[in-house]
Amino acid sequence: MDEHEFQDVIAEARRHLEGFFRTTDNTSLITTGLTMSGLRRLRTTPEALLVNAPLDFTDYRRLTLALSYKVETGAPLEEAERAWLAKFLRGEIEKPQSKGGRPRNTDTDVAIVLAVLQLTDLKGVSPTRNDASSPFSACDAIAAALADLGRSPTTFEGVKKVWLRHRPESVE
Repeated sequence: MDEHEFQDVIAEARRHLEGFFRTTDNTSLITTGLTMSGLRRLRTTPEALLVNAPLDFTDYRRLTLALSYKVETGAPLEEAERAWLAKFLRGEIEKPQSKGGRPRNTDTDVAIVLAVLQLTDLKGVSPTRNDASSPFSACDAIAAALADLGRSPTTFEGVKKVWLRHRPESVE
């Protein structure tokens, strides 16, 4: 890829990010993401989520949002889910403390992950790169686009860190 082609990738990243920041109720998008993640974990590793929820604030949010979704939509609850929910309603399960500091699932983090997925799919660029390689990855393009939009992170390293922390389990 040459510099001219990469400018097209940056423009695509900017279009994606601008659209996201303009049209999204970010709080509900993050809540939706946690709900879907919780539902997926209830299907794949329910024991781990049920055990970890009282210990980890993010897993607690995933589980409570997923269970509330199931109750609201009339989806059947598994026996272990019903037992956890009953303990929760009786006040036997307390919400764990969040770690404080900057939230790890911010609106910008969600936008970055979605933009990386879009650029790798539509433009065929690699999500990241070796630090010594030419700066033509999705994370490089997103960092440039975020800088243009006056948002952070504005470096390859910052965007890469967000991508590696939040990338979908199916993407390696």
